[in-house]
Amino acid sequence: MEDTAPAPAATPFELSLSEEGALTLHYTPDPEQALLNEAALRTQIAADFEHVPLFDEALCEAVKRQRSGKPFALTIGGPRDAAVEVVVSRDQLFAHLVIEPPLGKGRGPTAEQIRTALDMERVVSGGLEGVAEAAGAIAAEGRYCLPAARGRPAREGNDAHLEPLVTGTADRRPRIREDGRADYRDLGTIQEVTPGMRVARLVPPTDGESGVTVTGKTLPARAGRPLPLRPLDDTTELDPQDANLLRAKAAGRPVILEGGAKVEPVVQFDNIDLSTGNIDFIGTVVVKGDVRAGMKVRSAGDIQVAGTVEAAELEAEGTIEVRGGIIGHGPVRDKAGRLRTESAAVHAKHSVSARFLENAFVSAGETVIVRDRIGHSEVDAGEEVLVGEAGGKGQIIGGVTRARRDVRAKSLGSAASVGTLVEVGLTRDLKERIAEVEEQLEAQQSRLTQVEATFRRLRENPRALPDETVHKLEQAEHQLRGEVRALRQTKGELEARIGEAEQASITATREVFTNLTAVIAGVHYRVSEDRRSVTFVIENGEVVCR
Repeated sequence: MEDTAPAPAATPFELSLSEEGALTLHYTPDPEQALLNEAALRTQIAADFEHVPLFDEALCEAVKRQRSGKPFALTIGGPRDAAVEVVVSRDQLFAHLVIEPPLGKGRGPTAEQIRTALDMERVVSGGLEGVAEAAGAIAAEGRYCLPAARGRPAREGNDAHLEPLVTGTADRRPRIREDGRADYRDLGTIQEVTPGMRVARLVPPTDGESGVTVTGKTLPARAGRPLPLRPLDDTTELDPQDANLLRAKAAGRPVILEGGAKVEPVVQFDNIDLSTGNIDFIGTVVVKGDVRAGMKVRSAGDIQVAGTVEAAELEAEGTIEVRGGIIGHGPVRDKAGRLRTESAAVHAKHSVSARFLENAFVSAGETVIVRDRIGHSEVDAGEEVLVGEAGGKGQIIGGVTRARRDVRAKSLGSAASVGTLVEVGLTRDLKERIAEVEEQLEAQQSRLTQVEATFRRLRENPRALPDETVHKLEQAEHQLRGEVRALRQTKGELEARIGEAEQASITATREVFTNLTAVIAGVHYRVSEDRRSVTFVIENGEVVCR
Protein backbone atom coordinates (compact mmCIF):
# COMPACT_ATOMS: atom_id res chain seq x y z
CA MET A 1 0.00 0.00 0.00
CA GLU A 2 1.26 3.40 -0.91
CA ASP A 3 0.70 6.81 0.62
CA THR A 4 -0.20 9.20 -2.18
CA ALA A 5 -0.01 12.95 -1.93
CA PRO A 6 -0.83 15.18 -4.85
CA ALA A 7 1.61 17.90 -5.60
CA PRO A 8 0.44 21.43 -4.76
CA ALA A 9 -1.88 23.13 -7.17
CA ALA A 10 -0.58 24.19 -10.53
CA THR A 11 1.97 21.33 -10.71
CA PRO A 12 1.89 18.28 -13.01
CA PHE A 13 3.49 16.01 -10.36
CA GLU A 14 2.07 13.46 -7.99
CA LEU A 15 4.17 11.75 -5.22
CA SER A 16 3.65 8.30 -3.62
CA LEU A 17 5.53 6.54 -0.76
CA SER A 18 5.64 2.72 -0.68
CA GLU A 19 5.70 0.54 2.44
CA GLU A 20 9.41 -0.04 1.83
CA GLY A 21 9.91 3.73 1.99
CA ALA A 22 10.45 4.35 -1.73
CA LEU A 23 9.28 7.78 -2.91
CA THR A 24 7.98 7.79 -6.51
CA LEU A 25 7.26 10.85 -8.65
CA HIS A 26 4.44 10.51 -11.22
CA TYR A 27 4.46 13.04 -14.06
CA THR A 28 1.45 13.83 -16.29
CA PRO A 29 2.11 16.47 -18.96
CA ASP A 30 -0.11 19.57 -18.91
CA PRO A 31 0.48 22.27 -21.56
CA GLU A 32 -0.92 24.92 -19.23
CA GLN A 33 1.57 24.12 -16.44
CA ALA A 34 5.02 25.69 -16.25
CA LEU A 35 8.07 23.44 -16.06
CA LEU A 36 9.77 23.19 -12.61
CA ASN A 37 13.50 23.44 -11.89
CA GLU A 38 15.27 21.24 -9.33
CA ALA A 39 15.11 23.78 -6.49
CA ALA A 40 11.37 24.28 -6.88
CA LEU A 41 10.85 20.54 -7.09
CA ARG A 42 12.78 19.97 -3.87
CA THR A 43 10.77 22.65 -2.09
CA GLN A 44 7.46 21.07 -3.05
CA ILE A 45 8.62 17.54 -2.11
CA ALA A 46 9.84 18.74 1.30
CA ALA A 47 6.37 20.02 2.13
CA ASP A 48 5.04 16.44 2.59
CA PHE A 49 8.08 14.10 2.58
CA GLU A 50 10.82 16.02 4.39
CA HIS A 51 11.94 12.87 6.25
CA VAL A 52 12.56 10.89 3.04
CA PRO A 53 16.18 10.93 1.70
CA LEU A 54 16.24 12.10 -1.90
CA PHE A 55 18.36 10.76 -4.73
CA ASP A 56 20.19 13.68 -6.33
CA GLU A 57 20.69 11.92 -9.66
CA ALA A 58 17.00 10.92 -9.86
CA LEU A 59 15.85 14.49 -9.22
CA CYS A 60 18.03 15.80 -12.03
CA GLU A 61 16.64 13.09 -14.28
CA ALA A 62 13.05 14.04 -13.40
CA VAL A 63 13.67 17.72 -14.29
CA LYS A 64 15.10 16.69 -17.66
CA ARG A 65 12.35 14.19 -18.52
CA GLN A 66 9.49 16.66 -17.96
CA ARG A 67 10.76 18.60 -20.96
CA SER A 68 9.96 15.59 -23.19
CA GLY A 69 6.22 16.17 -22.68
CA LYS A 70 5.63 12.48 -21.98
CA PRO A 71 4.26 10.96 -18.76
CA PHE A 72 6.66 8.98 -16.54
CA ALA A 73 7.09 7.57 -13.06
CA LEU A 74 10.48 7.74 -11.35
CA THR A 75 11.70 6.75 -7.89
CA ILE A 76 13.42 9.87 -6.53
CA GLY A 77 13.97 8.99 -2.87
CA GLY A 78 13.85 6.42 -0.15
CA PRO A 79 16.24 4.11 1.63
CA ARG A 80 19.67 3.34 0.06
CA ASP A 81 22.16 0.70 1.08
CA ALA A 82 25.75 1.65 1.81
CA ALA A 83 28.13 1.70 -1.17
CA VAL A 84 31.65 0.26 -0.81
CA GLU A 85 34.64 1.07 -3.01
CA VAL A 86 38.26 -0.06 -2.62
CA VAL A 87 41.05 2.38 -3.54
CA VAL A 88 44.58 1.00 -4.00
CA SER A 89 47.54 3.37 -3.66
CA ARG A 90 49.82 3.99 -6.62
CA ASP A 91 52.64 1.94 -5.12
CA GLN A 92 50.11 -0.81 -4.29
CA LEU A 93 51.25 -0.94 -0.68
CA PHE A 94 47.97 0.31 0.77
CA ALA A 95 44.26 -0.37 0.12
CA HIS A 96 41.48 1.74 1.66
CA LEU A 97 37.73 1.24 1.91
CA VAL A 98 35.70 4.25 0.76
CA ILE A 99 32.17 3.84 2.13
CA GLU A 100 29.09 5.86 1.21
CA PRO A 101 26.87 5.56 4.30
CA PRO A 102 23.30 4.15 3.95
CA LEU A 103 20.35 6.51 3.58
CA GLY A 104 17.10 6.14 5.47
CA LYS A 105 16.44 2.52 6.31
CA GLY A 106 19.16 1.30 3.95
CA ARG A 107 21.55 -1.47 5.04
CA GLY A 108 25.06 -0.77 6.20
CA PRO A 109 28.14 -2.34 4.58
CA THR A 110 28.39 -6.12 4.92
CA ALA A 111 31.41 -8.40 5.09
CA GLU A 112 30.38 -9.99 1.81
CA GLN A 113 30.06 -6.57 0.18
CA ILE A 114 33.56 -5.62 1.38
CA ARG A 115 35.09 -8.93 0.23
CA THR A 116 33.53 -8.45 -3.19
CA ALA A 117 34.97 -4.92 -3.44
CA LEU A 118 38.43 -6.22 -2.42
CA ASP A 119 38.21 -9.03 -4.97
CA MET A 120 37.33 -6.58 -7.70
CA GLU A 121 40.58 -4.69 -7.05
CA ARG A 122 42.51 -8.00 -6.67
CA VAL A 123 43.53 -7.25 -3.07
CA VAL A 124 44.80 -10.61 -1.89
CA SER A 125 47.60 -9.78 0.57
CA GLY A 126 48.00 -7.77 3.74
CA GLY A 127 44.31 -7.73 4.69
CA LEU A 128 43.71 -6.16 8.09
CA GLU A 129 41.88 -8.33 10.60
CA GLY A 130 38.36 -7.23 11.59
CA VAL A 131 38.05 -4.64 8.80
CA ALA A 132 34.50 -5.74 7.88
CA GLU A 133 33.19 -5.36 11.43
CA ALA A 134 34.98 -2.03 11.78
CA ALA A 135 33.47 -0.81 8.51
CA GLY A 136 29.93 -1.31 9.82
CA ALA A 137 30.61 0.65 12.97
CA ILE A 138 32.44 3.44 11.20
CA ALA A 139 29.72 3.83 8.55
CA ALA A 140 27.13 4.13 11.27
CA GLU A 141 29.08 7.09 12.60
CA GLY A 142 29.19 8.74 9.19
CA ARG A 143 32.88 8.08 8.50
CA TYR A 144 33.71 7.01 5.00
CA CYS A 145 37.36 5.87 4.77
CA LEU A 146 39.48 3.31 6.62
CA PRO A 147 42.50 1.12 5.82
CA ALA A 148 41.66 -2.32 4.48
CA ALA A 149 45.04 -3.86 3.62
CA ARG A 150 48.70 -3.03 3.99
CA GLY A 151 51.54 -4.45 1.89
CA ARG A 152 55.12 -5.00 3.03
CA PRO A 153 57.72 -2.74 1.41
CA ALA A 154 61.02 -4.21 0.33
CA ARG A 155 63.80 -3.65 2.87
CA GLU A 156 67.06 -2.83 1.16
CA GLY A 157 70.21 -4.51 2.35
CA ASN A 158 72.70 -2.48 4.37
CA ASP A 159 75.89 -1.53 2.57
CA ALA A 160 79.12 -2.74 4.10
CA HIS A 161 80.68 -0.08 6.33
CA LEU A 162 83.51 0.51 8.74
CA GLU A 163 82.70 0.58 12.44
CA PRO A 164 85.19 2.65 14.51
CA LEU A 165 86.45 0.73 17.54
CA VAL A 166 88.30 3.54 19.35
CA THR A 167 86.51 5.16 22.24
CA GLY A 168 87.15 8.78 23.19
CA THR A 169 86.39 12.04 22.14
CA ALA A 170 84.82 12.69 18.97
CA ASP A 171 82.35 14.94 20.68
CA ARG A 172 84.42 16.67 23.35
CA ARG A 173 82.36 18.44 26.00
CA PRO A 174 83.18 20.31 29.22
CA ARG A 175 83.72 18.07 32.25
CA ILE A 176 81.32 18.69 35.12
CA ARG A 177 83.23 19.04 38.38
CA GLU A 178 82.07 17.72 41.75
CA ASP A 179 80.68 21.14 42.68
CA GLY A 180 78.41 21.04 39.62
CA ARG A 181 80.28 23.66 37.61
CA ALA A 182 81.57 23.03 34.10
CA ASP A 183 85.31 23.01 33.42
CA TYR A 184 85.46 24.49 29.91
CA ARG A 185 89.19 23.79 29.65
CA ASP A 186 88.72 20.05 30.22
CA LEU A 187 86.86 18.66 27.20
CA GLY A 188 88.09 15.08 27.53
CA THR A 189 90.80 13.20 25.70
CA ILE A 190 91.48 13.07 21.99
CA GLN A 191 90.88 9.73 20.27
CA GLU A 192 94.21 7.95 20.04
CA VAL A 193 95.69 4.50 19.55
CA THR A 194 98.96 2.70 20.18
CA PRO A 195 100.47 -0.08 18.02
CA GLY A 196 98.41 -3.26 18.14
CA MET A 197 95.15 -1.59 19.17
CA ARG A 198 91.97 -2.30 17.20
CA VAL A 199 91.09 0.65 14.95
CA ALA A 200 88.05 -0.39 12.88
CA ARG A 201 85.98 -3.42 11.92
CA LEU A 202 84.31 -4.05 8.56
CA VAL A 203 80.61 -4.81 8.96
CA PRO A 204 79.65 -6.99 5.92
CA PRO A 205 76.67 -6.11 3.69
CA THR A 206 73.27 -7.70 4.21
CA ASP A 207 70.96 -9.21 1.55
CA GLY A 208 67.86 -7.23 2.40
CA GLU A 209 64.27 -8.55 2.51
CA SER A 210 61.80 -8.65 -0.39
CA GLY A 211 58.35 -7.09 -0.01
CA VAL A 212 54.85 -7.76 -1.34
CA THR A 213 52.04 -5.47 -2.54
CA VAL A 214 48.40 -5.75 -1.48
CA THR A 215 47.75 -7.35 -4.87
CA GLY A 216 50.31 -10.07 -4.12
CA LYS A 217 53.12 -8.80 -6.34
CA THR A 218 56.64 -9.49 -5.03
CA LEU A 219 58.86 -6.43 -4.54
CA PRO A 220 62.53 -7.40 -4.93
CA ALA A 221 65.07 -6.03 -2.42
CA ARG A 222 68.45 -4.51 -3.30
CA ALA A 223 71.36 -6.32 -1.69
CA GLY A 224 73.89 -4.22 0.26
CA ARG A 225 77.02 -3.12 -1.59
CA PRO A 226 80.32 -4.73 -0.54
CA LEU A 227 83.30 -2.65 0.58
CA PRO A 228 86.87 -3.88 0.21
CA LEU A 229 88.89 -3.39 3.40
CA ARG A 230 92.54 -2.43 3.17
CA PRO A 231 95.20 -0.50 5.12
CA LEU A 232 95.51 2.98 3.61
CA ASP A 233 99.20 3.28 4.52
CA ASP A 234 101.80 1.65 6.74
CA THR A 235 100.19 2.96 9.95
CA THR A 236 97.55 0.19 9.98
CA GLU A 237 97.39 -3.50 9.08
CA LEU A 238 94.83 -6.29 8.71
CA ASP A 239 94.55 -8.61 11.67
CA PRO A 240 96.15 -11.92 10.65
CA GLN A 241 93.33 -13.81 12.40
CA ASP A 242 90.43 -11.64 11.20
CA ALA A 243 90.30 -10.22 7.66
CA ASN A 244 87.56 -7.77 8.70
CA LEU A 245 89.64 -6.11 11.44
CA LEU A 246 92.20 -3.29 11.14
CA ARG A 247 94.85 -2.78 13.83
CA ALA A 248 97.20 0.15 14.39
CA LYS A 249 100.88 -0.13 13.56
CA ALA A 250 101.70 3.38 14.83
CA ALA A 251 100.67 5.67 17.67
CA GLY A 252 98.42 8.64 16.98
CA ARG A 253 94.89 9.69 16.10
CA PRO A 254 92.82 7.13 14.12
CA VAL A 255 91.15 8.43 10.96
CA ILE A 256 88.38 6.36 9.35
CA LEU A 257 88.04 6.82 5.59
CA GLU A 258 86.17 5.05 2.77
CA GLY A 259 87.38 1.48 2.67
CA GLY A 260 90.09 1.76 5.28
CA ALA A 261 91.74 3.63 8.09
CA LYS A 262 95.06 5.19 9.00
CA VAL A 263 96.75 6.62 12.07
CA GLU A 264 97.85 10.23 12.03
CA PRO A 265 100.80 10.87 14.36
CA VAL A 266 100.10 14.59 14.24
CA VAL A 267 97.05 16.55 15.38
CA GLN A 268 96.65 20.22 14.34
CA PHE A 269 94.78 23.18 15.82
CA ASP A 270 94.44 26.81 14.78
CA ASN A 271 94.71 27.94 18.41
CA ILE A 272 94.51 26.28 21.80
CA ASP A 273 91.76 28.03 23.76
CA LEU A 274 88.38 27.33 25.33
CA SER A 275 87.03 26.14 21.98
CA THR A 276 89.54 23.26 21.90
CA GLY A 277 89.96 22.68 25.63
CA ASN A 278 93.15 21.28 27.09
CA ILE A 279 94.98 18.85 24.82
CA ASP A 280 96.53 15.52 25.81
CA PHE A 281 97.75 13.56 22.78
CA ILE A 282 99.94 10.53 22.18
CA GLY A 283 101.60 12.02 19.08
CA THR A 284 102.80 15.43 17.91
CA VAL A 285 100.65 18.53 18.52
CA VAL A 286 100.89 21.35 15.97
CA VAL A 287 99.36 24.75 16.80
CA LYS A 288 99.12 27.11 13.84
CA GLY A 289 98.42 30.09 16.09
CA ASP A 290 98.72 30.69 19.84
CA VAL A 291 98.25 28.81 23.08
CA ARG A 292 96.04 31.09 25.18
CA ALA A 293 96.30 31.81 28.90
CA GLY A 294 95.23 29.07 31.29
CA MET A 295 95.36 26.26 28.75
CA LYS A 296 97.36 22.99 29.01
CA VAL A 297 98.92 20.97 26.21
CA ARG A 298 100.54 17.60 26.79
CA SER A 299 102.14 15.42 24.12
CA ALA A 300 103.88 12.06 24.15
CA GLY A 301 105.69 13.36 21.04
CA ASP A 302 106.58 16.93 20.09
CA ILE A 303 104.75 20.25 20.41
CA GLN A 304 105.07 22.91 17.71
CA VAL A 305 103.55 26.38 18.18
CA ALA A 306 103.72 28.90 15.34
CA GLY A 307 102.59 31.80 17.55
CA THR A 308 103.08 32.54 21.24
CA VAL A 309 102.44 30.70 24.50
CA GLU A 310 100.71 32.97 27.00
CA ALA A 311 100.59 31.93 30.67
CA ALA A 312 99.89 28.36 29.60
CA GLU A 313 101.37 24.96 30.46
CA LEU A 314 103.13 22.77 27.89
CA GLU A 315 104.64 19.33 28.47
CA ALA A 316 106.21 17.02 25.87
CA GLU A 317 108.07 13.73 25.87
CA GLY A 318 109.98 14.99 22.82
CA THR A 319 110.80 18.59 21.91
CA ILE A 320 108.86 21.85 22.18
CA GLU A 321 109.28 24.51 19.50
CA VAL A 322 107.65 27.94 19.90
CA ARG A 323 108.31 30.29 17.01
CA GLY A 324 106.99 33.24 18.97
CA GLY A 325 107.58 33.89 22.64
CA ILE A 326 106.70 32.19 25.91
CA ILE A 327 105.12 34.79 28.17
CA GLY A 328 103.88 34.56 31.75
CA HIS A 329 101.84 37.06 33.74
CA GLY A 330 104.01 38.43 36.55
CA PRO A 331 106.79 36.77 38.57
CA VAL A 332 107.51 33.07 38.10
CA ARG A 333 107.29 32.24 41.81
CA ASP A 334 105.31 33.61 44.74
CA LYS A 335 106.85 34.77 48.02
CA ALA A 336 106.79 31.18 49.35
CA GLY A 337 108.87 30.00 46.38
CA ARG A 338 106.03 28.16 44.66
CA LEU A 339 105.40 28.37 40.93
CA ARG A 340 102.54 30.74 40.15
CA THR A 341 99.75 29.49 37.90
CA GLU A 342 99.83 32.85 36.08
CA SER A 343 103.35 32.17 34.83
CA ALA A 344 104.06 30.15 31.70
CA ALA A 345 105.37 26.62 32.43
CA VAL A 346 107.05 24.60 29.67
CA HIS A 347 108.62 21.15 30.16
CA ALA A 348 110.26 18.99 27.49
CA LYS A 349 112.12 15.71 27.92
CA HIS A 350 114.50 16.67 25.13
CA SER A 351 114.76 20.33 24.08
CA VAL A 352 112.84 23.62 24.10
CA SER A 353 113.28 26.44 21.58
CA ALA A 354 111.59 29.86 21.44
CA ARG A 355 112.17 33.37 20.17
CA PHE A 356 112.05 34.83 23.69
CA LEU A 357 111.07 34.00 27.26
CA GLU A 358 109.43 36.44 29.67
CA ASN A 359 108.27 35.52 33.19
CA ALA A 360 108.37 31.86 32.19
CA PHE A 361 109.49 28.59 33.79
CA VAL A 362 111.19 26.37 31.21
CA SER A 363 112.86 23.02 31.75
CA ALA A 364 114.40 20.63 29.22
CA GLY A 365 116.18 17.31 29.60
CA GLU A 366 118.79 18.43 27.06
CA THR A 367 118.93 21.92 25.54
CA VAL A 368 117.07 25.23 25.78
CA ILE A 369 117.56 27.45 22.71
CA VAL A 370 116.33 31.07 22.74
CA ARG A 371 116.91 33.44 19.83
CA ASP A 372 116.51 36.89 21.38
CA ARG A 373 116.09 37.14 25.13
CA ILE A 374 115.45 35.36 28.41
CA GLY A 375 113.84 37.91 30.73
CA HIS A 376 112.98 37.38 34.41
CA SER A 377 112.49 33.68 33.85
CA GLU A 378 113.59 30.41 35.39
CA VAL A 379 115.33 28.07 32.96
CA ASP A 380 116.70 24.60 33.73
CA ALA A 381 118.47 22.53 31.04
CA GLY A 382 119.90 19.04 31.40
CA GLU A 383 122.77 19.92 29.03
CA GLU A 384 123.06 23.53 27.85
CA VAL A 385 121.30 26.86 27.36
CA LEU A 386 122.06 28.71 24.11
CA VAL A 387 120.83 32.30 23.63
CA GLY A 388 121.36 34.31 20.44
CA GLU A 389 122.93 31.50 18.44
CA ALA A 390 120.77 32.19 15.36
CA GLY A 391 121.67 35.88 15.05
CA GLY A 392 119.25 37.17 17.72
CA LYS A 393 119.92 39.62 20.52
CA GLY A 394 121.13 36.89 22.81
CA GLN A 395 120.31 38.47 26.18
CA ILE A 396 119.76 36.91 29.62
CA ILE A 397 118.33 39.51 32.00
CA GLY A 398 117.11 38.72 35.53
CA GLY A 399 115.79 35.44 36.84
CA VAL A 400 117.68 32.16 37.12
CA THR A 401 119.27 30.21 34.27
CA ARG A 402 120.72 26.76 34.97
CA ALA A 403 122.40 24.07 32.85
CA ARG A 404 124.46 21.00 33.65
CA ARG A 405 127.18 21.76 31.12
CA ASP A 406 127.15 25.23 29.52
CA VAL A 407 125.27 28.51 29.29
CA ARG A 408 126.18 30.62 26.27
CA ALA A 409 124.75 34.07 25.42
CA LYS A 410 125.83 37.38 23.93
CA SER A 411 125.14 39.40 27.07
CA LEU A 412 124.44 38.52 30.71
CA GLY A 413 122.61 40.95 32.99
CA SER A 414 121.71 44.52 32.01
CA ALA A 415 123.04 48.06 32.17
CA ALA A 416 120.43 48.70 34.90
CA SER A 417 122.23 46.10 37.08
CA VAL A 418 119.20 43.81 37.27
CA GLY A 419 120.05 40.86 39.53
CA THR A 420 120.75 37.84 37.31
CA LEU A 421 121.82 34.34 38.36
CA VAL A 422 123.44 31.90 35.94
CA GLU A 423 124.43 28.47 37.26
CA VAL A 424 126.10 25.50 35.58
CA GLY A 425 127.40 22.17 36.74
CA LEU A 426 124.61 21.36 39.16
CA THR A 427 121.09 21.43 37.80
CA ARG A 428 118.11 21.73 40.09
CA ASP A 429 117.27 18.06 39.48
CA LEU A 430 120.82 16.98 40.41
CA LYS A 431 120.78 19.05 43.59
CA GLU A 432 117.40 17.66 44.61
CA ARG A 433 118.50 14.10 43.86
CA ILE A 434 121.69 14.43 45.94
CA ALA A 435 119.71 15.86 48.88
CA GLU A 436 117.14 13.05 48.56
CA VAL A 437 119.81 10.30 48.53
CA GLU A 438 121.63 11.80 51.49
CA GLU A 439 118.37 11.97 53.47
CA GLN A 440 117.52 8.34 52.65
CA LEU A 441 121.06 7.19 53.47
CA GLU A 442 120.98 8.91 56.84
CA ALA A 443 117.60 7.34 57.71
CA GLN A 444 118.59 3.80 56.70
CA GLN A 445 121.97 4.10 58.42
CA SER A 446 120.19 5.14 61.64
CA ARG A 447 117.89 2.09 61.47
CA LEU A 448 120.85 -0.19 60.80
CA THR A 449 122.66 1.23 63.83
CA GLN A 450 119.65 0.49 66.04
CA VAL A 451 119.45 -3.12 64.79
CA GLU A 452 123.19 -3.63 65.39
CA ALA A 453 122.81 -2.26 68.94
CA THR A 454 119.99 -4.76 69.56
CA PHE A 455 122.26 -7.63 68.47
CA ARG A 456 125.01 -6.46 70.86
CA ARG A 457 122.56 -6.64 73.77
CA LEU A 458 121.45 -10.11 72.62
CA ARG A 459 125.02 -11.38 72.78
CA GLU A 460 125.09 -10.35 76.45
CA ASN A 461 121.68 -11.99 77.10
CA PRO A 462 120.90 -14.59 74.36
CA ARG A 463 117.49 -15.54 75.85
CA ALA A 464 116.13 -12.00 76.06
CA LEU A 465 114.04 -12.40 72.86
CA PRO A 466 112.17 -15.34 71.24
CA ASP A 467 113.90 -17.10 68.36
CA GLU A 468 111.24 -15.83 65.89
CA THR A 469 111.99 -12.22 66.80
CA VAL A 470 115.71 -12.81 66.48
CA HIS A 471 115.15 -14.28 63.00
CA LYS A 472 113.16 -11.19 61.91
CA LEU A 473 115.91 -8.92 63.20
CA GLU A 474 118.50 -10.85 61.19
CA GLN A 475 116.41 -10.42 58.01
CA ALA A 476 115.98 -6.70 58.71
CA GLU A 477 119.72 -6.29 59.25
CA HIS A 478 120.50 -8.04 55.95
CA GLN A 479 118.00 -5.88 54.03
CA LEU A 480 119.21 -2.64 55.62
CA ARG A 481 122.84 -3.42 54.83
CA GLY A 482 121.89 -3.95 51.18
CA GLU A 483 119.93 -0.68 51.02
CA VAL A 484 122.74 1.30 52.66
CA ARG A 485 125.24 -0.18 50.22
CA ALA A 486 123.05 0.75 47.21
CA LEU A 487 122.50 4.31 48.48
CA ARG A 488 126.22 4.83 49.00
CA GLN A 489 126.84 3.68 45.44
CA THR A 490 124.21 6.11 44.13
CA LYS A 491 125.71 8.92 46.16
CA GLY A 492 129.13 8.12 44.70
CA GLU A 493 127.77 8.29 41.16
CA LEU A 494 126.12 11.63 41.85
CA GLU A 495 129.30 12.99 43.38
CA ALA A 496 131.16 11.88 40.24
CA ARG A 497 128.78 14.03 38.27
CA ILE A 498 129.69 16.92 40.53
CA GLY A 499 133.28 16.38 39.42
CA GLU A 500 132.11 16.62 35.81
CA ALA A 501 130.34 19.84 36.75
CA GLU A 502 133.71 21.51 37.30
CA GLN A 503 134.25 21.27 33.53
CA ALA A 504 131.15 23.40 32.85
CA SER A 505 131.35 27.03 31.72
CA ILE A 506 129.37 30.26 31.35
CA THR A 507 130.09 32.42 28.30
CA ALA A 508 129.07 35.96 27.31
CA THR A 509 130.47 36.64 23.85
CA ARG A 510 129.77 40.37 24.04
CA GLU A 511 129.41 41.64 27.63
CA VAL A 512 128.44 40.97 31.22
CA PHE A 513 126.98 43.53 33.60
CA THR A 514 127.24 44.32 37.28
CA ASN A 515 125.05 42.32 39.65
CA LEU A 516 125.44 39.10 37.68
CA THR A 517 126.08 36.02 39.84
CA ALA A 518 127.86 33.15 38.11
CA VAL A 519 127.77 29.77 39.87
CA ILE A 520 129.84 26.78 38.71
CA ALA A 521 129.66 23.48 40.61
CA GLY A 522 128.30 25.29 43.63
CA VAL A 523 131.05 27.97 43.68
CA HIS A 524 129.72 31.56 43.45
CA TYR A 525 131.23 34.57 41.65
CA ARG A 526 129.55 37.99 41.79
CA VAL A 527 130.39 40.47 39.01
CA SER A 528 131.19 43.88 40.48
CA GLU A 529 131.90 45.73 37.23
CA ASP A 530 130.87 45.51 33.61
CA ARG A 531 133.10 43.34 31.43
CA ARG A 532 133.54 42.55 27.77
CA SER A 533 133.51 39.04 26.24
CA VAL A 534 133.87 36.79 29.29
CA THR A 535 133.95 33.03 29.92
CA PHE A 536 133.58 31.82 33.53
CA VAL A 537 135.28 28.54 34.47
CA ILE A 538 136.52 26.72 37.57
CA GLU A 539 140.26 26.82 38.36
CA ASN A 540 141.68 25.52 41.64
CA GLY A 541 138.22 25.40 43.17
CA GLU A 542 137.33 29.00 42.33
CA VAL A 543 135.39 30.71 39.54
CA VAL A 544 137.64 32.80 37.30
CA CYS A 545 137.09 34.96 34.21
CA ARG A 546 138.86 34.34 30.93
